[in-house]
Amino acid sequence: MPNSTTPARTPGCLGLNDQGDPRQCTRLGDTPPLPVCATAPIPRCPGGIRATRPPWSDAMTRFVRTLLRGACAAAALLASPAHAGSVTGPYLIWMNFAGDAAADQALRDYTHAQINADMCWSDGALLLIGDYPAAITPELVRRAVLKREPAAQSRLRTLLRKGDADLSGYDGVIVVPKGAKPMLMSFGADGKVRSHAAVSKAGQPAWAEAFCDVQPPILRKP
Repeated sequence: MPNSTTPARTPGCLGLNDQGDPRQCTRLGDTPPLPVCATAPIPRCPGGIRATRPPWSDAMTRFVRTLLRGACAAAALLASPAHAGSVTGPYLIWMNFAGDAAADQALRDYTHAQINADMCWSDGALLLIGDYPAAITPELVRRAVLKREPAAQSRLRTLLRKGDADLSGYDGVIVVPKGAKPMLMSFGADGKVRSHAAVSKAGQPAWAEAFCDVQPPILRKP
């Protein structure tokens, strides 16, 4: 049990054995830097097991201690935040050429809902209906996505990757085209056009499902 001098566990961190001592390598999320673990005379390592000094020769002691330090190093890597080295997103631009208010409302509800593991949306994602680069015009998007003109696609891809003063880049444009049936299309920073009918098997509008199907990949670097 941690004593009164033990530092409080970092809020929001998950412990493998729920111990509050950040000096132990059994913590996931708030394990200290590797040197603390690696230089401890008797290191504490994954699983909550305290290593005891082996009764063998000095050479064997050094060997075992090296193994323990390696285990501590692995635990330190596991302890780093899940989002370290990753990028948030996606950052998407929304253009409704069909003027379908139901699509606007459905996607607003989806992107503002409580995030869960089954969704293709995250807390760091953005769906923008404005405040994106002025050069990304409806006409450019229409030519790139609906008409699939190579020159327009090249220009749009460059603008998405370039970003602006607010964001280092955009991952794509989501488009509601005019048509007899509900549909979503997209153009990503990867230069690809994607499309999917926004209708369920029962014949009902399924904007959220189509939205997930046409989302372009995140290509921005950390």
